[in-house]
Amino acid sequence: MKLINYITALITGIALTSCLGESTNIYTQDYSSYIFDSVTDNETSATVLSTSSTLKVKTDGNTGKVSIEINNLELPGSAGYINLNIPDRAVTITEDGAQRVYIPAVTSVANGQTHTVTGFEMKTYLRYLNGQAYNLLVLSYDVDSKYSVRSIFSPAYYWGTTVVVDGDGKSYTNDAQTSFYGFGFDPEKKTAKIGLVNAKFAENMPAMSMTFEEVPVTFGPNYFTIAAGEVTPKINNVPFPSYKITDLNVSGNYDGPVSIRFTCTIDTEKMKGSYQVTAQLYVFPPKTQN
Repeated sequence: MKLINYITALITGIALTSCLGESTNIYTQDYSSYIFDSVTDNETSATVLSTSSTLKVKTDGNTGKVSIEINNLELPGSAGYINLNIPDRAVTITEDGAQRVYIPAVTSVANGQTHTVTGFEMKTYLRYLNGQAYNLLVLSYDVDSKYSVRSIFSPAYYWGTTVVVDGDGKSYTNDAQTSFYGFGFDPEKKTAKIGLVNAKFAENMPAMSMTFEEVPVTFGPNYFTIAAGEVTPKINNVPFPSYKITDLNVSGNYDGPVSIRFTCTIDTEKMKGSYQVTAQLYVFPPKTQN
């Protein structure tokens, strides 16, 4: 299993390895260190969750078309691993500002393997916040009419408006322009690390980034749920019990939307009280929020 420096990736954005090939008009983006796959056998419903696959996207600067290489994709049960190659496909821009590659059906030949890929859709999105770029990915397709594949980045970024209600019933809103959430999934441990970037639960609370670590996750073929009675958040890798989190509940699809709610009880010299936090989150925000 690939190890991911979650905190660095979350705060600074996913760093992609890019290079020019032998022809200076070929540009390669290597997403391999951050892929989280959910692969389901459509006949048996068996699902495997994995971070073993690699993904490289090569763009031809002359034609604007892309070629996509997927290697070491794990299949459920004892079916092993497969490699896929999607050559020379056009890129379109969606209404939400994402780059999209869609292929109804294609024959993939890679490393001696031949597979039929159907319903292939890859959407990538580059979002900026406070001068930092964040790369978003949603990838889905079927292989040989037998396996359904869903892939995202991990950490996966989700954006949306956060609504906070204090003990007096007063509400405070923190919009997607200033904050977001990241989820780093560990399918082997069945846990996740949740990062809140620029979290702010009241007018007089300074914006801060915090993480909820090793929270238990129930994984499904294209969904996940999280429930934890109490979590001590970390700020700069230091536990902060004065910002106790209780009744944490998260549910949603890997490609969104995701609902999150929890109570944050703050007990510091400057702030005291309980705050009910809820948010509806999306991978691809509307263009008006970009």
